[in-house]
Amino acid sequence: MDTNPSAQKVDDGLEELEAMRTVAGALRNLEPVARDRVIRWTCEKFGLQQTGPRLQFDHQRPTEPAPSSGEGGATTDLAELYAACLPKTDAEKTLVVSFWLQDMQGMSGIDAQSVNKQLKDLGHGVGNITRAFDRLMENRPQLMIQLKKAGTTKQARKTYRVTTEGKNAVEQMKQFGTTAG
Repeated sequence: MDTNPSAQKVDDGLEELEAMRTVAGALRNLEPVARDRVIRWTCEKFGLQQTGPRLQFDHQRPTEPAPSSGEGGATTDLAELYAACLPKTDAEKTLVVSFWLQDMQGMSGIDAQSVNKQLKDLGHGVGNITRAFDRLMENRPQLMIQLKKAGTTKQARKTYRVTTEGKNAVEQMKQFGTTAG
C-alpha cells in the first residue's frame, strides 16, 4: 500500500486528465447549443455550480479590419455579428455590441445609452445595462474598462472601452457560437 501523498496527487491528476479527455471527446462533434445543454446537465447532476463564463483566450484577432459580409464569412453588420456570436447573458450581449461600436463603427469611447439603443433595436434589450458593464469590468482578465465618468452622481455618464481580452472573447464567441450548416 502506497501512503505517499505526492503519489496520490499524481494518480488523481492522471484521473482528472483522463476525465477531461473523455469529456472533450464526447463534446467535440456536438453543436454549441447541445454542448451547453450537456455541460448544464452535468453541473446539475453532480451538484456543481456554474459561476459564469471564465474565458481563456488563445485566439488572436486579425490585424486587418474585418471585411464586409461575403468575404471570408466576416461581417461588419451588427445583426449578423450578434447572430454569429449567440450571446446568452446581458454581459455577453453588451460586449458584442460594444465591440461592434468600437471596432466596426470607430467609436473611441462606448457609453451605455448607445449600447442599449443598439440592443433594443435588435430586440435584445438588457434589464440593467450598468450591471452588465460592471460584470465585464469585474471579469479577470477585464473585458472592458472604464475610461471616464462625467459627473459626480451614481447615474453620471460613463465611457468604456473594450479591452484586447474583450475583443478576443467576441472573436471566440464568433468562432464557437456559429452553428454548422
